[in-house]
Amino acid sequence: MNDKQIQQETKSVGSWSLEGVPELTGLSRQARQRVHAVCVRHHFLHARVTWWSAFAYAVFISCVSGFSALSEFVARLIGVQNSIWFLICGALIGAWVGSFLFSRMAISLVRAFYRETIEKELGK
Repeated sequence: MNDKQIQQETKSVGSWSLEGVPELTGLSRQARQRVHAVCVRHHFLHARVTWWSAFAYAVFISCVSGFSALSEFVARLIGVQNSIWFLICGALIGAWVGSFLFSRMAISLVRAFYRETIEKELGK
């Protein structure tokens, strides 16, 4: 594979959806999500830490703490002092946003394992 092909494939995976991943074309939405989840679990969460995975974890933590701080700021802005519910809601929203970003950032690292996982999990 030459440099031009690698750049083109990287651009096609630059989307925020699993539909843009060439290895997952032809699979249903549920199958794509299942294969991606298995790959992330085996080859990203339980793997040796790289600079990219450390950055993904930092993004997740930043989302949780950032949304928590923002919710606390909004609570004080509207006159509610020390409300644990604003903090919890902010942390949950931050965790949701952070987990989405974390999952999308993992696509480029686990992409090499999609074909193998499809064969194991789906028998194709």
